[in-house]
Amino acid sequence: MQIIKHTGLVDSNELLEKINKFRIEAGESELRRNDFNDRIADELDGLHYETFVVTNLNATQSTCALLDEDQCLLVSMRESKFVRRRVLNYINELQNSNKIQLPDFSN
Repeated sequence: MQIIKHTGLVDSNELLEKINKFRIEAGESELRRNDFNDRIADELDGLHYETFVVTNLNATQSTCALLDEDQCLLVSMRESKFVRRRVLNYINELQNSNKIQLPDFSN
C-alpha cells in the first residue's frame, strides 16, 4: 500500500494487493478488482473520495480511488477477521513509518 506523500491518501489498487495477499495467507480466494471497486462504491456511498482511470498491464482500463485511512478501514471491514487485523496492522505501520521526527528544541 502506498501512502501518497503529504496527503495521507492510499491508492485502492495498492490496498487491494495487500488485502489479496492477506486473503491468500488466510486460505481465501483473491478478490477481483471490479468486485473491490464495487465494495468501495457501496461502502463509501455519500463520502468524498477521488477516483481516476488507470491502464492495466493487459491494456484494459480500470478505476482506482484515493482513500484516506478511515476509508481504507471501512472498506476492509468487509473482510474476514484475519484480513481485517492484518490490514489494521499494516495501516498502523505505515502511519508510524511516515511520522516526521522533529529535533529536540529544548536545548
